[in-house]
Amino acid sequence: MRTRIARIGDLTDADWDRWGRLAHRAVEPNGWLDPVFVRPAARWPAMADDLLIALTEDDEDLRAVLAFTVSRQRRLPLTLLTTEGRFMTWHADRHHPLVDPDCTDDALGALLTGIGTSGLGHLIEISLFPADGPLADALTRLADAGAVGVTEVDTVASVHAARASSGDDPADRGVQGLLEGIVRGATSLKADHRRKLWSKARAFESHTGTPLELEDWSTREDVADRFIALQSQGWKGDEARGGAGFSTDPAYEQWFRDVVKEAQERSTLVAVALTAADRLVALNLALVSGSACSGFVDCYDEDFRGYGPGTLARVATWRWALQTRDVVLFDPALNDPRIENARLYPDAREFRHLVIGAGGRGKVMLGRRWGAVGRAKSRWHRSDIDE
Repeated sequence: MRTRIARIGDLTDADWDRWGRLAHRAVEPNGWLDPVFVRPAARWPAMADDLLIALTEDDEDLRAVLAFTVSRQRRLPLTLLTTEGRFMTWHADRHHPLVDPDCTDDALGALLTGIGTSGLGHLIEISLFPADGPLADALTRLADAGAVGVTEVDTVASVHAARASSGDDPADRGVQGLLEGIVRGATSLKADHRRKLWSKARAFESHTGTPLELEDWSTREDVADRFIALQSQGWKGDEARGGAGFSTDPAYEQWFRDVVKEAQERSTLVAVALTAADRLVALNLALVSGSACSGFVDCYDEDFRGYGPGTLARVATWRWALQTRDVVLFDPALNDPRIENARLYPDAREFRHLVIGAGGRGKVMLGRRWGAVGRAKSRWHRSDIDE
């Protein structure tokens, strides 16, 4: 296997096609490293012109992919190759590489070694790397064999919903059938969450005189238009109030529209709308990649904030995705299980923030310098990345 590194704008259609096939079969799915999510960033140079892509390949196909940025630290004489560059930090909620399940150890080893010996830098920082599972096991074997050095900076707990623990609402009842199932009998929701959702849904209907409905908008041509319009009505569309919604930046809006378009073309968009008569109350979008579905963006009508429309649409989206798509889990990328929305999800997993030394010099640097680097790591910010 060989690893080459290219700027995102230099990738060919053939590269993107092979990347897409790898994303579909990856041993650890990552919707935020799927071409549907990343490729539109190539047309957004202000955000992603520093984004590099490492591609590990053989004569047959692509075997591993990682997106990273060269980060030269101002406080330390050190260059990191990090997944925490502008685009990935601000928009991607998982950073681990896509790796072929048929040759996981070899592909991951070739990827890390190829990056570490590229001449760009010797230490590779990967945040939100699974703490268990086949990818973690492969990294452990590589470290035990002396192929790489690995240091853990910290660990975070992240929630998700697995198909096995998500209840059994029948998909043939349609997305509207989820409404009663969620608020009355969704087995994966705690009783207090069900009671709260039911109470707020009934209060909404009593206040407006209009019943709530859930609709599948995954194939609607105007789903991006409707999302932007709804988001723009609230504080996220108002820069004076600190809003940074899609409508506040034409390039940001175009990236969003391109992601939605590409996902719809590949039938990987999940969009669930909560409506009341002709009024859109909440809209939640998610992306399918391989065997997982990842939360993308959501918004709701702030006039109805007190009735919890965003929560209801959020729960409906992950339940609908697990019932109607060939996926085994829904990952909302909520990395703090203490926050209110995170408590809705029945399952949890740990992710690690790692610094990896690959190749001879990389391992030596990790061993000799990591004490000082680790103490300073908590003080590093996005502003430390060279523009």
